[in-house]
Amino acid sequence: MSSLQQVHGLTKLFFKEILTEGDLAIDATVGNGYDTAALYEILHPLKGELIGFDIQEEAISEAKKKIPESFNIRWILDSHATFDRYPEITNVALFVYNLGYLPKGDKGLTTMCTSTIESVQKALHLLRRGGGISITCYRGHLEGKKEIEALEELCKGLDPYFYVATWTHWINRKDCPSVLLIRKLRA
Repeated sequence: MSSLQQVHGLTKLFFKEILTEGDLAIDATVGNGYDTAALYEILHPLKGELIGFDIQEEAISEAKKKIPESFNIRWILDSHATFDRYPEITNVALFVYNLGYLPKGDKGLTTMCTSTIESVQKALHLLRRGGGISITCYRGHLEGKKEIEALEELCKGLDPYFYVATWTHWINRKDCPSVLLIRKLRA
């Protein structure tokens, strides 16, 4: 089993633990749509809703191929740091991030530390009680290393009365993605 398959398996378990009937999930970084498709598989029988964000039309076009048109999904061509511009984004059950660059895309176009932190801070406030945030991180490029350091600092400052955060990384695989999971305990 590859490192990416292991990461995807872990995050999908978290998605299943969080999502319930009628929930709203946000794929904050659609990319090629693999997380979007995993969210669809879980949300479809639960009659849930999904919103997918990405700044690249190419990413959204690729992801659309993985989701039936009949499913209740909204695609937003915008930065994940703009959640507050969309009034329908409230009481969210799950935010999903897969940081870095679009696989097979322009490696110079990556998620950026500043907008990622801004986005996660907004997501923390938009989560419902019991909701979660899943962030897959990559330290194989400079901006990814910055994001990991900033996310770690952000999580260290979270009030443990309201949030719990855990970070999983594979210690015997070089530059393997790591997974940050945050759960909101109280509103």
